[in-house]
Amino acid sequence: MKTLFNIANLSVLILVFCSCKKQADTTTAPDIYLAGRQGLFAKYWVNGQEKVLNNGITAAIVNSIFVAGKDVYATGNDGDTAKMWKNGIAYNLTDGKMASEANSIFVYNNDVYVAGDERDSITFEFKDKYWKNGVGINTGLGSIRCIMMVDNNLYMITGGGVWKNGIVYKIENGSYITLRCMTVIGNDIYVGGNSVDPATGKTLAKYWKNGQPFQVSTFFGSEVQGIAVTGSTIHLLINENNEIKYWKNGAVTSISKGGYAYSMAVYENDVYIAGNEITGGWSDRIATYWKNGIRYDLGPGSDKINFRSVFIAKK
Repeated sequence: MKTLFNIANLSVLILVFCSCKKQADTTTAPDIYLAGRQGLFAKYWVNGQEKVLNNGITAAIVNSIFVAGKDVYATGNDGDTAKMWKNGIAYNLTDGKMASEANSIFVYNNDVYVAGDERDSITFEFKDKYWKNGVGINTGLGSIRCIMMVDNNLYMITGGGVWKNGIVYKIENGSYITLRCMTVIGNDIYVGGNSVDPATGKTLAKYWKNGQPFQVSTFFGSEVQGIAVTGSTIHLLINENNEIKYWKNGAVTSISKGGYAYSMAVYENDVYIAGNEITGGWSDRIATYWKNGIRYDLGPGSDKINFRSVFIAKK
């Protein structure tokens, strides 16, 4: 194993990340893509207009959405089958005989990369897998939470490390780390998640820049769910004791006092966060997104929706 410091000299020219994405600047209002599920249906919404992706016979969900040009890509599950959709057309990544999940999707030079895992038919353990244009490849990493291709280099994050072109770079000791998001800009690699202090057993939200840790919460069970970097500004999405927080260069803003957010996107000077807001008990939730802290939902039926991913695209 190698430490993350060993890849600090990578020449990376574009910014990409999993739970938050920054697209090109424009003066025109962008398209807002939200993805997740409503009841048994996997869906995504474009500026509030829904697109249904399955027939509802089995429960389905979209875990990640990506827009490249005029094409909309999504990935998730329909029952036990890992799926990828392109412009609403479904493609099976697994045969559905064993449980599987698809967590992240990224498109680069017309190649489609999906990351997830599938249960082994002999050991019944979940084993990581990624797919390139529908062809599955095992890496031995455990469940892969994020995948991206940058400057012809393939990156993935697993529980406690960064994988680049077949080499794993551990974060700290790796054993007590859970990574949830990543972005690469210039020569710098940023990852976010949480780590367990072996002495106290507390799980605390952190981000790492080129392997150097920065603790951003003192609350037990907190986590960094999204990360973005624009210029000298670091943006973090933090979940902390059912409270959603936005962190910007150390300044913290409470977005919701009751809820959980899964995804963040930064576009120009605007920050979009998608998740669910608690309106009563934990089961009483409304799918919600926030733009610069202002709350929006899709109106009637939002209590049946679960947002998992947000992507902002130029019109």
